[in-house]
Amino acid sequence: KNISCWTMDLFTIIFCVIIFIFIINIQSMPFYFHFKMLFEILKTHFLDKSPIDPTKGVNQTFFCGFGELDMYIHMNNSVYHKNADYGRFKLFMKIGFTANIMKKNNWKIHNGGQNLTFKKSILPLRFYNLNTRIHSYSDKWIFVEHQFYNSKKELCAIGIVKLVVKEKRKTIPPVEAFKIINLDLNHDDLYTESHEITY
Repeated sequence: KNISCWTMDLFTIIFCVIIFIFIINIQSMPFYFHFKMLFEILKTHFLDKSPIDPTKGVNQTFFCGFGELDMYIHMNNSVYHKNADYGRFKLFMKIGFTANIMKKNNWKIHNGGQNLTFKKSILPLRFYNLNTRIHSYSDKWIFVEHQFYNSKKELCAIGIVKLVVKEKRKTIPPVEAFKIINLDLNHDDLYTESHEITY
């Protein structure tokens, strides 16, 4: 009986350790990115229908878990870009690039390049915020800005991603795309002739 109880206690400890390791590393588990992206899309589509100012953008809160750390014990650089994907999906859905619009016009949005400048580290087991907004646009590109803030509201990273709307191989100028989705932007303030924006 004592041996049986000891075996059961050992099994319970091992099981709890495995569950603990799984929980603290869940963000690096296979398909986590895909499930979270699906969750963000469904949440935006069904629950978050309030209008936004595209130049002020959308805000999201994330948590830096152990599975997202690098060897220096702060958030890995790749995590910034991964979370920026969530931000862009949410922003573009909110401003009118919905699944129906994309399918109806046979559109796809492609990433043409991105740069990110780091200011401060995001530490483990901390919440942090991401703001994603329309920065500007040219005759071809839509420039999206990402800003990451820690819980003290200090800027940790800022970057620009340039996106292009495609109908198969045809490039759709941003102004044309904005008209189709009924997005009214102040052209004088946001239009740029540049094809690259960096910080």
